[in-house]
Amino acid sequence: MDVNPLFNANLSDGDNSSASSISGESFTGPAPTVTTPPVAVLQTVNIRVHVPVELSITDSNYTEWRCFFDAFVGKFGLSSHLSSPPTPADRRDSDWIIRDHCLLSWIYNSIS
Repeated sequence: MDVNPLFNANLSDGDNSSASSISGESFTGPAPTVTTPPVAVLQTVNIRVHVPVELSITDSNYTEWRCFFDAFVGKFGLSSHLSSPPTPADRRDSDWIIRDHCLLSWIYNSIS
């Protein structure tokens, strides 16, 4: 998977409508917003239910694992957490810290 639609989407604020093409169809309208669930919910998520592939250095399955993991992260509205560096304010925000620890835990629990 060379292009990841979760991280390469153009969601600029300069235009109120966005167009995308899926299977030759064109969709227009405002870009969807994904709300991150409360941290209390994120802490209860079992990664193995959402990412059935365990990343293994011997099985060479990174592409498959990444596809599942990217979809999982996008589903919970955490893509920006992984794609941009934390700000000093983020590092002081208890919810941001818990989300960060959840992501680390999910990564650790989905690799062999």
